[in-house]
Amino acid sequence: MMRFYTILCALLCFSFSSFGQIADGSIAPDFTVTDIEGNEHNLYDILGEGKTVILDLFATWCGPCWGYHNDHILADIYDEFGPDGTDEVMVLAIESDGGTNLDCLFGPTDCNNNTFGDWTEGVPYPIVNDNTVFRQYEAGYYPTIFTIFPNRQVYEMGQLQVGDVIQYLSSGPQLSPGVNPEFLEVDVAEGSYCESVNTQPHYLMINQGEENVTSADISVTINGTVEYEEAWVGDAAPWQLIADITLPSIEISQNSILEFRMDNINQDASNSVSHVSEIITNVTNKIKVEVTTDSNSTNDDTRFTILSMLGKTIASEKLTDPNTTYEFEYTLEDLICHVFIISDNAGNGVNGEVKVSDSQGKIIFNQADFGFGAETTFNASQNSGTIEVLQDVALNIAPNPVTDYINLNLDLGKSKNLSLTITNTAGQPVRTQQLRGLVVGHNNVSLDASYISSGLYFVTLQDETGSLTSRFVKM
Repeated sequence: MMRFYTILCALLCFSFSSFGQIADGSIAPDFTVTDIEGNEHNLYDILGEGKTVILDLFATWCGPCWGYHNDHILADIYDEFGPDGTDEVMVLAIESDGGTNLDCLFGPTDCNNNTFGDWTEGVPYPIVNDNTVFRQYEAGYYPTIFTIFPNRQVYEMGQLQVGDVIQYLSSGPQLSPGVNPEFLEVDVAEGSYCESVNTQPHYLMINQGEENVTSADISVTINGTVEYEEAWVGDAAPWQLIADITLPSIEISQNSILEFRMDNINQDASNSVSHVSEIITNVTNKIKVEVTTDSNSTNDDTRFTILSMLGKTIASEKLTDPNTTYEFEYTLEDLICHVFIISDNAGNGVNGEVKVSDSQGKIIFNQADFGFGAETTFNASQNSGTIEVLQDVALNIAPNPVTDYINLNLDLGKSKNLSLTITNTAGQPVRTQQLRGLVVGHNNVSLDASYISSGLYFVTLQDETGSLTSRFVKM
């Protein structure tokens, strides 16, 4: 892409806006199309060659499409950066109206709809008659012009002039020297939850370095326990995928750290990458809120509120001073689920930074520049103090919801005795019991639940080293 930077220096820079319906930065859906000359084009094959793809989705009856076509902008880009130039760009023009026949591309003769003329005249790049890509990319109007970079991320470029197109292309991702695996997509639960959460971790890795990636030790762990491991061997060239890994669905019912790692990349012990995701299901009842407002805070009328699921307003603060850092601390009386909400009543957006944490440093919410407002739920199920979350006990309640019996499936790293408390949403204990003689490995404890009223309950296990809380619903 170095030619882009050189030519850019001699051209004016213009601003532009994006209106695409498929989210900018999304992974572009793959497709294969056949052009009017009978040649087949596969998107991922083109991207795998390190080329950027420009998609011009048009209709033969579309006036703005015809005007942009006659400006020869994409033709000029293709001549300079296509196969007969630097060979960095592929342009695909796709007639996307399914009600228009092939003849409409060549002019009015035998056209079953409307057309402005011969769309093939003077066009050096492939032209396709196919409406499936328009639907795949959720386009809403003609023309829609997308740019897809070699790392498979798609953005709507719009109808730019030649200088603007070059600027746009030059802003795309670049290869770095050496070996450089990068996360292209990570889809895994993160943040704070009131209840246990099901997540199906998905990791997509691409080679964004100039050297091929040929081997790596891949692992996914949850709280240090290996959930997936692979001694990966392959030959991923620049811009090629290294790994596309999806794990089975996992239910997370305690504070957990999920980590994806690639170690010993190309048999180099010093070369590794990782992605850490934290899932918070339990926090203490001491909550700290830190907010840094933006320059328009007074006009924006920024406010945050903390509500309990029992309907109580725990806090409601209006932040009127611009460019100011506020700090608040609260003690939550109800050890149940809460909601944190931050909003901008004037509708101008919240551009400051907000961080919510508990007394043990667990991050409940941490975000900046998030528009008109945001919210998160969190479960306060521990009193503040020195007690930590049990690290050597895994608790699963199954089935959940429960009917006549509560079945506690416990996996222990060492034998121990535990105290058990079941509380309702008002924080009142409905059962306490000592669980003695639990052994290393799997333990099953069945408790009578017939006398418990329907509703949400919390099970807390505790010893002198820590505590662990999970939830169940009684039918």
